[in-house]
Amino acid sequence: MPVPWETLLPFGLVIAMFTVSGAGMSTVSYLAEGYKPRRYNTDIWDRQSKTRSSNPQTRLPGSLY
Repeated sequence: MPVPWETLLPFGLVIAMFTVSGAGMSTVSYLAEGYKPRRYNTDIWDRQSKTRSSNPQTRLPGSLY
């Protein structure tokens, strides 16, 4: 079965757009994380630590709650 060569150009454009959009999303994610690689597999402990570390003024020194 012969290859219809006319379809390779649109197919190449679709592949190129997927590549460009993936690179763009990766760049936006990198910039949103403060120029650090994105963190994967964060559990509840990591998320709470990140939230607590981002705002150290939420608790008074020496208080339990």
